[in-house]
Amino acid sequence: MISLCLQLGGCYVDYPFDDVWAAIRHRESRKTFAFIYEHQGNLCANLKCEPMDGDFLRSVYTGVKPAYHMNKMHWNTVLPNSDVPLQELKVMVNKSYELTKPKRKRKRSGECATMDQQTISGTVWELETDRLGFRRLQQDDLAVLRPILGDEKTMYAWEYGFTDAQINEWIERAQERYQSCGYSYFAAIEKGSGELIGLMGVLPEEINGEHFCGLGYIVARAYWGMGYAAEGAAAWMQYAFEKLSTEQVIAEIRPENTASRKVAERLGMKIIGEFTKHHHGKEMPHLIYAKQNKVEPN
Repeated sequence: MISLCLQLGGCYVDYPFDDVWAAIRHRESRKTFAFIYEHQGNLCANLKCEPMDGDFLRSVYTGVKPAYHMNKMHWNTVLPNSDVPLQELKVMVNKSYELTKPKRKRKRSGECATMDQQTISGTVWELETDRLGFRRLQQDDLAVLRPILGDEKTMYAWEYGFTDAQINEWIERAQERYQSCGYSYFAAIEKGSGELIGLMGVLPEEINGEHFCGLGYIVARAYWGMGYAAEGAAAWMQYAFEKLSTEQVIAEIRPENTASRKVAERLGMKIIGEFTKHHHGKEMPHLIYAKQNKVEPN
């Protein structure tokens, strides 16, 4: 377990409690992102998490529990030798590492910016939050989108991972929408690293012949549980209300997609209905979440 943590780099092992607990710390800030110890005969690792993700993981795996001797809202105790798959364990370790690593100072915190703002490198964002910048999708994004759109677990709602041809079609459809209505899915870039970590945006939706302004958010599995989906989706909802002057924003979500539903609920969206999509010969039930634009009276 210690070796797994040290693979992330820029960290070291410390033993603050007489070799009873091993603390894996960031070298730059000395902040701990993993505590490794034995308890009641079990190997345990305390890992930091987002509150919403922590609850979800505890409901899925018996080997994930509220943190022992730590803040139970922000930390989980994970038993590596339990029902937690190795790949999921790696994702949890990476999330804890990201949540605790030193943050760059920014002039503004949590603000939604407009198109005239730029990063240090000169990239013009369509929209910006504290941690994320959004730019238009480009044809040469295929390689970086493949681990996201090509991953069956990430693309749970579609029930399959996309082929390269389908990813190209996705990019082309987004580019067509940029021209026709000005919005679609945009590349979500983590500003601290420059990595493309997902796709988010406002989408033109049609349900039973009725047109809606929809909200879409897809995040790479390595970045689940870090609050990126809620942060980006909140910014795009604000954009829809303030820039597009829409009266209502919806999100189409599969009933079993607990994580996406929690994001929608965190944004104040409520279930207003349900419908069935027909995709590739399959019937796919969806819930319709919605939030109204509350305009203050003059």
